Amino acid sequence: MLLLFNTKNLIGLGINTTETAVDIWASYVVTYKIASSIEQLNAEKVLKAISLDKNGDFTMYITLL
Repeated sequence: MLLLFNTKNLIGLGINTTETAVDIWASYVVTYKIASSIEQLNAEKVLKAISLDKNGDFTMYITLL
């Protein structure tokens, strides 16, 4: 129940407050896994876009990684 009170946007997360605690927790877990997957894809895209060319600043390259 504390999760419900500490979540700012239940509807935005797709959490139905009329379900049992077990169902609500399962919904949180699924939402977290989806969000984590999206963040991982975004991070991979950013890393693939970073490249070091012949005249590039190596220190900046390492910092961006």
